Amino acid sequence: MTDTTLQRKNSVELERWLAEIRKAEERLRRFPDQNGRSNPNRPRSAAIRWVLNFARVNLDNLSEGDLTNLRFELQHLSRIEMYLDKGWSVDFARPWPEKEHIVTTQQWLQQAIRAILEGGYLSFVEPERSWSLFYDDKERRWNVSDMVIGDYLKIEMFRLIREHIHHLQKCRCNDCEQLLFLKDRQNQEFCSNRCKWRHAQRHRPDRTIPPERFGKRGRPPGTGPTKGKTNGQKKIKKAAATRRPHSRRVSTKRS
Repeated sequence: MTDTTLQRKNSVELERWLAEIRKAEERLRRFPDQNGRSNPNRPRSAAIRWVLNFARVNLDNLSEGDLTNLRFELQHLSRIEMYLDKGWSVDFARPWPEKEHIVTTQQWLQQAIRAILEGGYLSFVEPERSWSLFYDDKERRWNVSDMVIGDYLKIEMFRLIREHIHHLQKCRCNDCEQLLFLKDRQNQEFCSNRCKWRHAQRHRPDRTIPPERFGKRGRPPGTGPTKGKTNGQKKIKKAAATRRPHSRRVSTKRS
């Protein structure tokens, strides 16, 4: 394979990579809250919601396509340089980040969230940043580049947590699957309208059934609209009871 063919192949793969990175950026920018609402004008809020959701994702149940999308979203989250020079060659032989790296990052994030819930102590050492100067012969000028020595994913996740720590709260609904949620207002106690409704149903003042008998939708088992027969089945039964029997017609034709 000649140098021209290799450069053309790397250019095509680079364009595909940039296209996937832009798609991942759009998904992170429009990541919705628990009520399904998204605000692309607040990308940092959407990013911390994505991070909190990443902490509870079951990585073993992800398909190959979902795992690939997750890798691109993590690459965008780690602030990898998106606009590379066309003369650079990018190695696409091994996907980044690897599955083991994603697992360790999720475990670290879960420990950080657990420390916040328990009111404990959360610390993170900011990594070192190395600077370098190099002379560009083509442009005939000096260029400056910097490199952060450390885990890019943990760095950005900790910065998002530090930025929104005063707006992170645990949902008041006892069996909410969300570990933490981002408050939109100071007096918000529930992560979504669904959790608010379920909590209200289970703590009604006229409720006499113990909470351990409540179902997932907030009502005691057997007391919902599906108790016995549904409304549609009742209507069919009532219509069948009031229907007149069919009378046989007697033929008046003479043979």
